[in-house]
Amino acid sequence: IGFKPTKAPHEPSNRLLAAALAHVQAPYHNLWLPGRGVYKPAKDENELREFSACFEAMGWSSLALEFHDATAQRTGLICPVAGYLRPSEAIEMLRGDSVNLTLDTKKPLPSPLIWALGFGTLQPAPSLQPYLQRNLGQIDVFSADHSPDLPRPLTYGGYMTPRFDGHVVAGSTYDRAPDWDDCNLLIPQGRAHEHIRNSARKVGLDLPAQALSSHVSVRAFGRDHRPLVGQTKEGAWVMTGLGSRGFLTAPLLAEILLDEIEGRQGAGLPTYDFAPCVHPLRFKNKDKS
Repeated sequence: IGFKPTKAPHEPSNRLLAAALAHVQAPYHNLWLPGRGVYKPAKDENELREFSACFEAMGWSSLALEFHDATAQRTGLICPVAGYLRPSEAIEMLRGDSVNLTLDTKKPLPSPLIWALGFGTLQPAPSLQPYLQRNLGQIDVFSADHSPDLPRPLTYGGYMTPRFDGHVVAGSTYDRAPDWDDCNLLIPQGRAHEHIRNSARKVGLDLPAQALSSHVSVRAFGRDHRPLVGQTKEGAWVMTGLGSRGFLTAPLLAEILLDEIEGRQGAGLPTYDFAPCVHPLRFKNKDKS
């Protein structure tokens, strides 16, 4: 879970990510795995200047971002408050005291019912069809014995974790136009595995030729790469389109959604009003113009 430096730090999408990173500090406090922080090396001097401009424009303190020379050869940016965690533990924490419900379509549905089904959210909210997109991604799990021994997670277009539980996780791929009708869609692919290894090799990191295991999944994301959170034209309450940043943004987005449902005035949230930039109806005026 990290934050990507950007050329447009005040753009709503980037402000949302920064606020989301601050928002998860409390709920994820006990979940971070060893090797806290995320390091992003600069490709060249131009990118380093972009990092510096982002740092200055957002006004972040050294508690959030700092320049760091992790290899004594390449300077980059480290985010000490970012990190990595086990998805299963995060899901268990986020669920809290919730219970699983079996919906009986013959009976009235609970109200309000929030649909958070990824790309499947189109079923109750078909009006999102032009705005909700998807891609396919793969991550690989390698043996720690023959993988790089990193002090903290590294992001470089791809990403790699430190060694933990005898493993190193690296990824991920972005296939924007797979054959969605392929019955083997979710089977790990050798070409994706090679892409992950080649991306790591470009920053001087060698991963084993064989992965211990791989995981393939589908990401749903908004047309403008922002989530879709709020009430749709059909009247359905939705939270979808989180892309590959669900664990980062979900806690903040849940608060934004509850603000709308309950009529709260940004209870406990940053002063910036994020609701308009994630609301499902935000495309309406743009498409008319």
